[in-house]
Amino acid sequence: MIEVPEAGPYRWAFASDEGFKTTVGRNTTDILEAIEPGGVDGRTHEDNAFHNVAFEEPGHCRVRHLWYSGGDKASLEWWLAGPDGDPVALFNDDARGGWKIYRDRIVPDAGSLISVTPEANARNVESGAAIEAVIARADGLDEGSVSMIADGRTVAPSVIRKGSNVIVFFQPDEAAPLTILTGTLNYSLNNGAAHSRSWQYVLEDDDCPDCPRDGGIVSVARDADGNMVIVYQGELHAGDAVDGTWEPVAGASSPHTVPVEAGARFHISR
Repeated sequence: MIEVPEAGPYRWAFASDEGFKTTVGRNTTDILEAIEPGGVDGRTHEDNAFHNVAFEEPGHCRVRHLWYSGGDKASLEWWLAGPDGDPVALFNDDARGGWKIYRDRIVPDAGSLISVTPEANARNVESGAAIEAVIARADGLDEGSVSMIADGRTVAPSVIRKGSNVIVFFQPDEAAPLTILTGTLNYSLNNGAAHSRSWQYVLEDDDCPDCPRDGGIVSVARDADGNMVIVYQGELHAGDAVDGTWEPVAGASSPHTVPVEAGARFHISR
């Protein structure tokens, strides 16, 4: 958990040995709900990795870091950088201007979706590939509530308990007729919390302009008039809450300007 002192754009810097992945949001362990502002697949201890983030209001935000070892040591440094990349302070070094960090829960929230196969936005997936989703801390899962929609068709998946997790599995009996496929998983917990999660993947992405593309916020800054300017790749989405519903920003193109008089909203790019 980090304490964001003021709203606005910031630059995070990382040095890891070896790769790392950072997620933020209400549920940082959910593979479809968490926002990933930074990550590197490989060694980065010689070249620092920089990622631009923006917060529309101060307060506390849940953050989760994973860093990986290829068989030897593993380490991660995380600090606040200035616009030119120069270090400001390590996180938790509040005496030098670093943000405060607090220990938070390290277990997934009940009902978190921690894995889907094929992965969201995966490419060149074999036609007829099995669909699998793993729900964490699912002791309170109502198995009768589990349903799956594969490419618009309601199917009957297998529900398998493995420890405290539940694996939902479906094997199509025929090849899919479309290029872009959508999987949707619906389930409820005994406490009444209902979940509906969807993701897309691509069988063949050659000459496919409508296929999902890798997205990401490149930079966020204010112009001379105080408007927020967002440079991004992919498709820009906005929501009223970081754990709420995300909707595409109609007519948006990069760079996208959010007027200073507009109400506070969160933005991501997918």
